[in-house]
Amino acid sequence: MRKFIPFAVLILGVVVVAGAFLFLKNRGRGMVDDQQISDADVAPAVSLDKRPVVSLTPSSDGHWLKMEIKKISIDAATLDYELTYKVPDGRTQGVPGTWKLATKDDIAKDMLLGSESSGRFRYDEGVENGNLTLRFRDTNGKLVAKFETNFKLYSNVENLASEDDVFSLTLGRANARAFFVVMGTVGYSGNDKLSDSTKLYGFFTSSSDKYPAVVKMEGASNLKYWDGSSWTSSFDKVGSGIFAGSY
Repeated sequence: MRKFIPFAVLILGVVVVAGAFLFLKNRGRGMVDDQQISDADVAPAVSLDKRPVVSLTPSSDGHWLKMEIKKISIDAATLDYELTYKVPDGRTQGVPGTWKLATKDDIAKDMLLGSESSGRFRYDEGVENGNLTLRFRDTNGKLVAKFETNFKLYSNVENLASEDDVFSLTLGRANARAFFVVMGTVGYSGNDKLSDSTKLYGFFTSSSDKYPAVVKMEGASNLKYWDGSSWTSSFDKVGSGIFAGSY
């Protein structure tokens, strides 16, 4: 009987060590999951009229996107932004950064679609779509608001559409020298009160040209366009601006 005692102790030790390992492993997974959930889900909802207005305007060569964030009313200390996009070979590239919100002034930042080293630039050609994520945080780093929007980058085309295909815009003519971005704008310009169910899409161009356009937003009523100073239901002269559809 005694000769089996050491063997039993050995088995018991293995069981205890294995159990401890699995407990710590699962605990670690739980901590990661909890952090991911808190970052993704805890931010409170923000009414449409309190959301910032976001735009990405392409440069004349299509190698840069000028990110502008206006109408900032969220009480936050910092803004983390991350622009991600895919290149033709399938890789995902990213442009992250943090902006200190000492004031509620508008934000403007040129985002390079590529990389820079010692003054030399490498451009990612063939970029067609991507994503912009904004995370507003308080002085303790707590997430107080989060917004995501997709964008599509076009050039020398007449037919454009949003990533979700809900919004489409057909220009009366193509501009071979111009680049265009179609995206969700998160918020809207002006002081009008729009319903929280309103859908918003932006059209931003590297050109100052105005285009006659046919505009559609699936399922929407009372479709209108912000031309930079006021809302209109006329799409005879469309340049960079925001489209809103009621639902």
